[in-house]
Amino acid sequence: MILKCQQCGSEFSVSANRASTARFCSNKCRGLAIRNDPTKDFWRKVDQSGGPEACWPYKDACSSSGYGHFTYFPDRQVAAHRYAYELVNGAIPEGMSVLHHCDNRACCNPAHLFVGTQQDNLDDARSKGRTLSGDRNPSRVHPDLVLRGERNGHAKLTTDQVRRIRDLLAEGRTQVSLAAEYGVSSAAISHIGQRITWRHL
Repeated sequence: MILKCQQCGSEFSVSANRASTARFCSNKCRGLAIRNDPTKDFWRKVDQSGGPEACWPYKDACSSSGYGHFTYFPDRQVAAHRYAYELVNGAIPEGMSVLHHCDNRACCNPAHLFVGTQQDNLDDARSKGRTLSGDRNPSRVHPDLVLRGERNGHAKLTTDQVRRIRDLLAEGRTQVSLAAEYGVSSAAISHIGQRITWRHL
């Protein structure tokens, strides 16, 4: 099938199954088109078929966390939802985040986006139950699965040794002498004494 390049105007051939998406005769022309007007290329990658009230998912590259990534020509990459917000609302204030009302990370519908601080982002996630804080934390839901103390494969001390270290610290032994005696660092002894580590005892 013969098509006309939307950048340079020259004709080029494509297979029938690519005819509906092919717009440029080469990567060079595609890059020039994006550089001249990247917004056209951006909205082509956003599914707006659900209408103005629905989520508009980004159809191209997404990170493992679910956020879309839009690449300018030749190498500038921005978060897709931030780019969508800027196209409609203008520049994002320095240091501000773009948040989703809909909680759909791939969504680029400007009506679903709002600006806030990083703290606003954390508060929003907490209010919607998307954090694992408080009673939802896995260590509270399944405390039997948390490998504490000797069950932790990295532990160098036993429960009895930790209790003895705390007793000796209370009696006035120095961290340095206990570290030498038990074969650990003085920082490890300090953390045991302050209950930064082995807090369950």
